[in-house]
Amino acid sequence: MNSVYLFTGHYPYSFQECFLEDEITYLASSFDEIHIIPAASSKNCREVPENCIVHNPLDLARNKILFLFRGFFSFKSISFFFSEFFGHKVYLSKLRISSLLTATLHLNNLIHCKSLKTILDSTDENDVLYFYWGTDFVKIALFYKGKSKMVSRFHGYWDLWEESYGGFMPYRKFVVERLAKCAFISKYG
Repeated sequence: MNSVYLFTGHYPYSFQECFLEDEITYLASSFDEIHIIPAASSKNCREVPENCIVHNPLDLARNKILFLFRGFFSFKSISFFFSEFFGHKVYLSKLRISSLLTATLHLNNLIHCKSLKTILDSTDENDVLYFYWGTDFVKIALFYKGKSKMVSRFHGYWDLWEESYGGFMPYRKFVVERLAKCAFISKYG
């Protein structure tokens, strides 16, 4: 069986990520199963094709204290952190420091998310991990040890423009090296 694991910000909850409304029908006809893993949810849930499985949202920051604890007291990402910190001279810019710390908090919480680990452990070489955004969830690529191919979309402002993040995107080089495909959907990409 071939499955796609679609990591979204909110879809199918709320009416954000509206382009997925059309795209999901194409995915549904191309894969046996579609696992939708949203970062967050709301009360409204859109209809999805029958072969879609909507997982509970990860809501990594639901418990702020636990989010900060896991984010600051995890050493699994330390080599990536120091490589970015010194390699990009992050220490020279408050904005870069802030961007790197925020990205590291999120990365460490992904690493420690039990429901995410369960989902990733169920994947195999016939599956595709598809990240709708080139930020946040795509950092899974840094620690994923499975055999599934990984693909990410990259949009304009949010996940392409390094200028938005102090001149660099934390962990970008490490992530892109691990992706099978990068889909740039902006004229800026």
